[in-house]
Amino acid sequence: MDERVLSDVNEIIGHCVALLQHQSLFHNIEIIQNLESDLTQILGNPGELEQVFTNLMLNATDAMEGRGRITISSASELKAKQVVLTFTDTGPGISPEVREKIFEPFFTTKPVGVGTGLGLSVVYGVIHRHGGSIEVGSTPGPGATFIIRLPLESQAVIPEVADQGFA
Repeated sequence: MDERVLSDVNEIIGHCVALLQHQSLFHNIEIIQNLESDLTQILGNPGELEQVFTNLMLNATDAMEGRGRITISSASELKAKQVVLTFTDTGPGISPEVREKIFEPFFTTKPVGVGTGLGLSVVYGVIHRHGGSIEVGSTPGPGATFIIRLPLESQAVIPEVADQGFA
């Protein structure tokens, strides 16, 4: 069941950062939080959103090979009735060929046995079920940015295919 509650996205991001920054993988990673102080709350599933944010930070750390900076920003766009989150890293960037496939299930650039290729597919699904969107931006050279847009207003819940029971 999809439980949506009024959620403070900044609080969820802060919780993810607090959980990750003390892990050895993050010892040489600087995490900068540029979070809008009065960010509008959204209707969302905090556990699922935490999974999304954690996954993006772990992927960034992996891409940077344990050294670099992750900058997380949040902003309310009231005219567009959405919250915009950006996760930017100082890694090697993402090639256009990889960008085209990055959200596909089982697509991975990691060696066999290291990654399943499900992380960003799950991220995409969670954001989509929240009525939002996610895109990746990466210019030639270092760094990648993931931009998440989540609606402020209650949206019809978009169920997972597995949740559509036949009664």
